[in-house]
Amino acid sequence: MLRLTQQSIRPLFATGIYRGPTTLFYTTTTETASSVSDTVTDQFIRQISNKRTKKPIPTSDIVVIEGMPTTGTIEDIRKVAREAFDQGDKSIREVIFCRRNDFKFFGRCVVQMDSKEHAGKLVNYGNMRMIGGSHIKVKMGGQETANSKDYINRLRRQELVSVTDATSASGRTVLVNGLPPKTTVDQLFGILRSKNLFPVEGSSRSVIPLRSHERSIVSKYLVKFDSESEAWRCVRAFHNTKFNLKARNSDYHLDVSVVY
Repeated sequence: MLRLTQQSIRPLFATGIYRGPTTLFYTTTTETASSVSDTVTDQFIRQISNKRTKKPIPTSDIVVIEGMPTTGTIEDIRKVAREAFDQGDKSIREVIFCRRNDFKFFGRCVVQMDSKEHAGKLVNYGNMRMIGGSHIKVKMGGQETANSKDYINRLRRQELVSVTDATSASGRTVLVNGLPPKTTVDQLFGILRSKNLFPVEGSSRSVIPLRSHERSIVSKYLVKFDSESEAWRCVRAFHNTKFNLKARNSDYHLDVSVVY
């Protein structure tokens, strides 16, 4: 309890502001102050919580992921989907890793889910999650088109399209980068056979040379295999290894990865 004495309020008499008793008591309690503080705090927390939990309305079955690390794989996305909801990875129809003209992945993925509802769940859970040390940004996509299939087809690189199955080359294709600039397709076949690896039989486009930079001192190829497991076997056999060009006694560092 706080007591204001005559001396405390004498300046108020002089100004004519105060005309009450010469002794004034102002009483408050710790409980009252605490109650007010708790109320304000609760209101603030509710406001912040409402902003954070406000969920976007699913408008499409397409999800766009930005900020994926260059080492990210489709399994990273499947893991996030599994965590987002039960059997989430089973609800993924297709994943496309967007690439530049030189086929380099720049961190954006487009995921087609089996429903708008599941797409919304992936967005709500996945946004700002960590993948490979990077915070990813997840949002709805494809709103500009009513046909998700057309949207996906426009993003799909033609080099990965199979005559029999439009999506079959994705995930079973390997990007081989770092071979000597004049490496031929036959020479690449020989390098693969040395590890008992064989591209898809009966396909004239099982090995595709890619355009490199004008001043590039290495060559780049896409190699299509029968299965995703064979593609990963190729990666394990050659990635981060050295290819020795005997004619020049020069070593070339190989960068090999599965393409989605």
